[in-house]
Amino acid sequence: MAARAFDRISVLLDAKIYCRSRVYSGTVVNVSESGMFIKMDGSPILSGPQLDVVVSLNKDVLRLSGKIIRQEATDHRYGVGIEVLDPNPDYLDFIFSLMAFL
Repeated sequence: MAARAFDRISVLLDAKIYCRSRVYSGTVVNVSESGMFIKMDGSPILSGPQLDVVVSLNKDVLRLSGKIIRQEATDHRYGVGIEVLDPNPDYLDFIFSLMAFL
C-alpha cells in the first residue's frame, strides 16, 4: 500500500455535503491538505463526479469543491473520503493552523 501524500489531522466538525440536488449532514473526522473524511448516519448513496462541502468552523464556514475517492459502511455509520479540488487559501490556512498545534 502506498504512503499517504499528506498526514491526517483528527477533528470533529459539522459538515453539509451538496451532491446532485441532495444535502447530506455529517461530521468531518479528519483532514489533510488534500482532503477529508466525513462520517454520516445511515448509508446514503452519494454519486456524481463533483460535490460541494460546507464545513462549520465556529462562526465561519469553509466552502469547498471535491470529489468522492472512497466510501465506507460499517454498522449504522457511513463515511466518504473526499479529495478537495483546488483547495482555497482559507482551507489551507485552517490546515496549517491545526498543524502548528501538533
